[in-house]
Amino acid sequence: MAVVVMGVSGCGKTTFAKQLADAIGGAFIEADDYRLYALGRGVMLSDPVPCR
Repeated sequence: MAVVVMGVSGCGKTTFAKQLADAIGGAFIEADDYRLYALGRGVMLSDPVPCR
């Protein structure tokens, strides 16, 4: 099962998602950490659908 928590900056997504992962025995993965790791290795991340 995968659960994605989304929302605006500063609304408590990380706090909620960590507590949810603990409650259901799942893993918490912070997308910002992956993004920074990928960019640091020179991997460009892009949206498959361009914003208009």
